[in-house]
Amino acid sequence: MGATHGKNIIIADSDEEFAQAICTLTQNPEQKEDLGAQAEQFVLSKYSWPSIFKQLEKSIFSLGTSQD
Repeated sequence: MGATHGKNIIIADSDEEFAQAICTLTQNPEQKEDLGAQAEQFVLSKYSWPSIFKQLEKSIFSLGTSQD
């Protein structure tokens, strides 16, 4: 996926760990805002239509230049 725990995603192994991470974020508004902004940027860079189109375009052009 390419996301990084604590930078642009929260990953937890249990419900309790996830709840604790959410509580930590609610108590740290600056960290919450930063994580949200980084997560939004990550999603837009990987999964927006322009980003997907660029990846598709690269794949299509690479097919035309591959040597068989």
